[in-house]
Amino acid sequence: MPWILYHHETAMKIINDVAESQLDADLVKIFNTIPKEKLLACAPEVLFA
Repeated sequence: MPWILYHHETAMKIINDVAESQLDADLVKIFNTIPKEKLLACAPEVLFA
């Protein structure tokens, strides 16, 4: 199955929209505290080529 790539803002909106229904709301709150730069630094470079 191919990857579906989203811009950071879109991905964060999706994560927040499914908090409680599909994801643990407390973990989503913690995830939201991670700076965008740190999250993007974790992504493989090939995704942005």
